[in-house]
Amino acid sequence: ATTSHQLALEAARWGGGQAAAKRLEAARLLACGIGLPIAPVEGDVHGLRLGVPEIVRLGMKPEHMGELGALIARALGERPDAAAADVEAFRRRFRELHYIN
Repeated sequence: ATTSHQLALEAARWGGGQAAAKRLEAARLLACGIGLPIAPVEGDVHGLRLGVPEIVRLGMKPEHMGELGALIARALGERPDAAAADVEAFRRRFRELHYIN
């Protein structure tokens, strides 16, 4: 069971939360910077927020999270645009919407 549909990470290593979110956006992944109750990053917020409602709605399951996590790590760790094609290929596998009426 979950108590939140968000995951917050410390983002100082990527220049702050907004900077990290821009890297992920270049790789076709959506996230946003978020303030956390810890020391701030100069010129940016310290956290990166990843929301999970969208991935659940698209039908991703626990067994897909390792692959998704690896794509996020690649986007944050190398040139983000280098991961974009792989992110798009991964996303194409999930075209059906779930939990809608």
